[in-house]
Amino acid sequence: MPARRSAFTLIEAQITLFLFFIVLLVFASLGREYRRITRFAAARQNAMQAWLVGLVGCGRELRGAVAIQSPAAVGSGASSLRFQRVDPNQLARLEPTPAPPRTPVRNVQDAPYLLTLEYSVSSDQLRRRVSDGSGTLLSDMAVAHRVKGFSVSWNADHTATLLLTVRADKRLETLSHKVLLPAGR
Repeated sequence: MPARRSAFTLIEAQITLFLFFIVLLVFASLGREYRRITRFAAARQNAMQAWLVGLVGCGRELRGAVAIQSPAAVGSGASSLRFQRVDPNQLARLEPTPAPPRTPVRNVQDAPYLLTLEYSVSSDQLRRRVSDGSGTLLSDMAVAHRVKGFSVSWNADHTATLLLTVRADKRLETLSHKVLLPAGR
């Protein structure tokens, strides 16, 4: 009676190893693709968060405005926003005691105490420019990148709607933020 072989031949071992390596390559490729997709999604989420932070920051500063210069009227809109607010650094320099009678009292809405802030789009960036009461530019910085449009509209219910149009991936998305305006507006 012939003896039965129970071992692999060399060719069977090579085929098994070849199939094993193909399975490993498929899993490695899937892992690489998964990492690429999650990295892309995280970058998109970070960009969206940065745009929202810029828009909400603009709204927060607008709430503290003492005078809004542009856009001018309810129902109107504009592609830039310009307003004045009190310089918090100057407030610390006001006298702690009231001035004696018959002398002019300093008003925090006088020019030395005000900052003029302007938000507008320039070179695909939402820019924030700050100037002092004399018109000297103090700061010019990019708040958001890949911005295609910015608009502000005043509403009859004493709110402003800020719209930011951005390029996300290969399409445009519009983010909006509604701001309750100061009481005098």
